Amino acid sequence: MVKNQEESLLFFIYDRQQDRLDVLNNSNSYMIVNPNNLTAQAELLLTMAVNPKDKGIDKSKISQASKMIERAMQEDKFDGKNYYVKGIINELEEDNNKALANYEKSISLDPYTNLLAHIYYIRLLSNTGSKEKALQSSDFIINQYDDKTLRSKLGIRPYYAQLMSELLKTRAQLYFESGQKEKAINDLNRASAINPSDSTIEALKVTILTSN
Repeated sequence: MVKNQEESLLFFIYDRQQDRLDVLNNSNSYMIVNPNNLTAQAELLLTMAVNPKDKGIDKSKISQASKMIERAMQEDKFDGKNYYVKGIINELEEDNNKALANYEKSISLDPYTNLLAHIYYIRLLSNTGSKEKALQSSDFIINQYDDKTLRSKLGIRPYYAQLMSELLKTRAQLYFESGQKEKAINDLNRASAINPSDSTIEALKVTILTSN
């Protein structure tokens, strides 16, 4: 696993650890109400497997998560979420080809609403050198949501704010790396409007504006 890929993958897992804690503390959460949901439990194991302090990875939890998601995939071969979770496991096991294949399968089964699969897929493409394909993939999902549609969806499911913000930041970085600064700033402005509490958006904007 290349350094940028590792940092991107682990950072995003760290970012979701608090989400998992919030879920566990919510008596109405999907995970608590459905304790036999193998996919949700595998996701939880992945967030527990990574130590944010030293970037250590508990391989035993990764192994448990892998067995759990394999069972989930056997029970439901058409649930796109199972495949993106398997893709994350593949990345942690440093098998990028299998990870990409599982992300692609996840997206093919649920192309318009499985934003996490798109995020992981686009970041892995970018981190492994397929930046043009990553940009095309980010265009596909982001262009499904004009601002009016997005505001409507965010009003129903606020969690979309974080996910769409991540997608816009990722595409902004790709635009920046390809010399399209104006498009990059436009995406960051959209991301900030969607998720104003994310301080990394402004930091990336400053980086772009002050670059030569």
